[in-house]
Amino acid sequence: MDLANLNAFIAIAETGSFSGAGRALLPRAYQILNVLDDTRRALTNLTGEVSGRLTLATSHHIGLQ
Repeated sequence: MDLANLNAFIAIAETGSFSGAGRALLPRAYQILNVLDDTRRALTNLTGEVSGRLTLATSHHIGLQ
């Protein structure tokens, strides 16, 4: 399975369209993506370049105040 297939699997599994086996694989798929991101980051740090993905999450209640 390549990275594109892994991302497609995650997108489909997140919709709940998989069997129990697919749902069981989902946490591992997230782990694989995290390891790939960490590896890319470590290799990039060797060159001194700063890059990566920043993900922020907030509560929808913040906008209600």
